[in-house]
Amino acid sequence: LVKATLAGGGATLLCLGQTGTGKTHTICGVVECLAEDLERTADDISVEFFEIYGKRCCDLLAQRKEVHLRSDAEGRVHVRGQRVVRLEAGAGLAPVVAEALRLRAYEKTERNDASSRSHAVCVLRLGGAGGVLRLVDLAGSERNFETTKMTAQQHRESAAINFSLMTLKDCFRAHAALQQGEFVRMPFRGSQLTQVLRDCFTDVSHSTAVIATISPAAADVIHTINTLNHATMLVKSLADLVVDCTVEVPLNLRGSGSFKDVPVIDWTPADVLAWLQEAENGRFAHVVVPPMLDGKGLLGTSAQGLSELFDGELRRARVVEEGEAWNVQVDNVGQELGRAIFAAARRAALAQGDAP
Repeated sequence: LVKATLAGGGATLLCLGQTGTGKTHTICGVVECLAEDLERTADDISVEFFEIYGKRCCDLLAQRKEVHLRSDAEGRVHVRGQRVVRLEAGAGLAPVVAEALRLRAYEKTERNDASSRSHAVCVLRLGGAGGVLRLVDLAGSERNFETTKMTAQQHRESAAINFSLMTLKDCFRAHAALQQGEFVRMPFRGSQLTQVLRDCFTDVSHSTAVIATISPAAADVIHTINTLNHATMLVKSLADLVVDCTVEVPLNLRGSGSFKDVPVIDWTPADVLAWLQEAENGRFAHVVVPPMLDGKGLLGTSAQGLSELFDGELRRARVVEEGEAWNVQVDNVGQELGRAIFAAARRAALAQGDAP
């Protein structure tokens, strides 16, 4: 993104996800890394930082003074009346951003003690080529059952946040449809947030990266799936990402172990394990059997008997001869697996002419 910006292009880093999953923390880390990179380039930087709070826009570099969004003749959105901080050779970027974030609208909610109640947009103009890099930290999404203790004002704020996020997701869907060749109208005029982010959806030369933050908790799986589903809508079509490659893998279909010249009934437990690795092109390579199972036991046990080896819960061995653990159960896999191994052993013995 920095390279595209230094070359005079436009780029956007978009951080989205459930409230409390680390979006602001991630953006702060990105700014620190960005500051180090830009100090090495020694390019001057202009910083603008505002938040979209409900229907208002506030300048975070000017003590939250209200500013206004205006569109030019080409439809590009500009912020009118905001303060611009210029940094020589990129020095001091991280402290400026940190100070601006402290002025951002936060509030304690049921899900997060310091939940961002606004969308924060940091605009960086790099060098003299006119390139623009936007860092966007979106307000977190919340579901209805997570807002039961909110006041009326908090409910209005939450509704405004959810509306702007839904409009953004509608733009994601439209972008995905356009990539599939469908004719759709891009609904970026639906909210101030999507008006600011218009270039992400309408300018093919604009570089956009999305960081989707998710929670590892099982209780948040609905949020997680929703976040990932919408983030992937900005990904290029899979047809454009396909890479063909050819890998030559040597296959030994006849087996190379010492067991191949030994009658199945005379196999040692080691021969049985070696055969399992190669039998039927490695079909049973990951099967674990009792360590003392030899060729005689393999052929002397019925198909049902072998099935019982794999029928039951995985448990630790009761005696040394059983090894560490070998019983498994995955629905009806034990029955099918036991029968398949027995049939394969019978075929191996028949091929040698010594089947019992």
